[in-house]
Amino acid sequence: MPLEGTEFDQFLDFLTHLSTELASGISPEYALVRTFLYFGKQTPENLLVAINDVTNGVKTFHGAWSDLVIAYGSSRYSRLLELFVRFIEKGSVLGGNRMLQVLKQVRKNHAMTKNRQNLVRGQRVKVFALSFVSAVVIGMIAAIAPLLSLAFYQSGWTSTVGFSSTSSVYVVVASVSTILITGYRLNKTVDGPIRTLFINLVAFGATFILISHLLTVLM
Repeated sequence: MPLEGTEFDQFLDFLTHLSTELASGISPEYALVRTFLYFGKQTPENLLVAINDVTNGVKTFHGAWSDLVIAYGSSRYSRLLELFVRFIEKGSVLGGNRMLQVLKQVRKNHAMTKNRQNLVRGQRVKVFALSFVSAVVIGMIAAIAPLLSLAFYQSGWTSTVGFSSTSSVYVVVASVSTILITGYRLNKTVDGPIRTLFINLVAFGATFILISHLLTVLM
């Protein structure tokens, strides 16, 4: 039967079937072989090494399992493997049943974690879109700032006419600062990549230059 899902899901599938076999009262070695026959070539690679060592008589079940713990290193895999071998030391049936209970909880926690990751991934896309559009809009506003200044003067809202180069620098600096600050805070909420800030700055710069050029041509 083929394994589906992520690598950790496949690992959990294998351990669940192995624990079920043990709970039926057979030996760890026989349970390992039966589990391999159930999953066939879709068995995780590290587990295949352990199975071959046991079936070929190179190592005992516990010896092969110890190597398996080392192979997976310090991770959630090795912690489950260590727990598994401690359980079956108290008997195959008891160990298998206890491991099934643990795996049930692990699956539940794993599913919740994946759901949270999917939610964060979705929010990350929204945050990127919002910050990108904001950068474009800010670029447009910064580019038309001289026209806005002139419009304010003509409408009587200000007594100052014109827009100096110094004012333009202030507008650009303020715009870039706004993009960086808001972008950083938004990224931090969803643990987004820092490169999105660079993309937003490029979007701002490209929009600012394009609109400024168009205004120069039209005026």
